[in-house]
Amino acid sequence: MPKIDKTSYIKKMNFLIFLILLGLADVDLKNAASFLGLSRRELLWNETIEVKPQAGYHLNVKSPHKCGEGQVQALSEQTIQCLMTSFGKQQLQVFVCDDAKTFCRREVLDVQVHRPSNIKEWWNYLMNRF
Repeated sequence: MPKIDKTSYIKKMNFLIFLILLGLADVDLKNAASFLGLSRRELLWNETIEVKPQAGYHLNVKSPHKCGEGQVQALSEQTIQCLMTSFGKQQLQVFVCDDAKTFCRREVLDVQVHRPSNIKEWWNYLMNRF
């Protein structure tokens, strides 16, 4: 029977325990505190919303940000502006990184875009759709 090196065995067992504990860790990023600030959560159709990172964070300008069914109007490390071209609940997907460059993460922000409120706004909405 081959002889087992105790030091090597202990290192391997510690690493295995670490991997098991890592798999059991409950990391809840969905409910984690946001690193972003919104100009507002409710707005009208065809309005622009602005998202800014908190101090110590910046937006990753190389990532594929999404403005729900709207359009990115402007993007820099300090702000993203989204023109909301559809109404209803919209999800903004914004990539934020810490300034120390140790991590980046995607954040999903819910906003509510209200329907046009008068004939002129409905006309503009319909003209933009076709």
